[in-house]
Amino acid sequence: MYYAGLYGPFGYGPFAYGNFSGNGTNADVTIPDLPLGYDVGKYIFEDVIMGQVDYIGSVLAYEQGVTSKMDYGGSFYRNLLLNGIRLGVKDQTLFELVDTYDTVKSGYDNFKTWRNLRSLSDTVSTGAGYAQAASNTATIASGGVIGAVSKFNLAGAAIGTGLSAFEMGWNAAKAYQVFNSDATGAEKTSAVADVTASLGSTLMNGGAVAAAIPGGQVIGAGMAAVGAGIWVVSKGVKLFADNWQGGLWSTTKHIAKKAGEKIKKGWNKVKSFFGF
Repeated sequence: MYYAGLYGPFGYGPFAYGNFSGNGTNADVTIPDLPLGYDVGKYIFEDVIMGQVDYIGSVLAYEQGVTSKMDYGGSFYRNLLLNGIRLGVKDQTLFELVDTYDTVKSGYDNFKTWRNLRSLSDTVSTGAGYAQAASNTATIASGGVIGAVSKFNLAGAAIGTGLSAFEMGWNAAKAYQVFNSDATGAEKTSAVADVTASLGSTLMNGGAVAAAIPGGQVIGAGMAAVGAGIWVVSKGVKLFADNWQGGLWSTTKHIAKKAGEKIKKGWNKVKSFFGF
């Protein structure tokens, strides 16, 4: 039977005019991947605009003595380059490895922040005292140009949370259709892993929003750390599900061989853009 679509009778959306009998074949799974235009818009917002804002904020923090280490923009320029190239590259293995490294590092940093803030809260005798300590920290960060940059980053994190939540809903709709088809167990596992990875992204972005609220730093850091953990585990599960060979060891060997070939191919592709 036909559904008018999640967004009405206009033929688009996760359930747009799909054959959704719940007892069909793989051909019945009609929900597409998010369009390229969405990825391009997300790249412009997250890497071009917010990447510059974050970099400017780091430079200003160094110049005003808030931080002792100068940020030369290595992460900003790397993301600008790699995430721009990935829009036109079908094989995403190399880029997903970079994403995994960044997420593991971010999760570990947020865990350390959460642990340090918990220790700080133990040294403050009252809740009011801790709130005052958090308020003092927020006051330092809210002054002058740095304050404006921080508010812009907060808005960016809020929008990022919305985007991640939207992707989670989209992937959940896809997973629902996969479960109502005759897809294999590995395909169903992969579909669920996409949903939980989006959940991890939502928690990471939501943690940044929560951390900006006075007194919410501990919760925010904890949310971001948990979100990073969920994302990494989900990506690992999806990797095995998409490459399942019938056993854990055989799948591991297959992934290792395939990853080596794809990384080499991906790196050669990146170099070809620059004529190397």
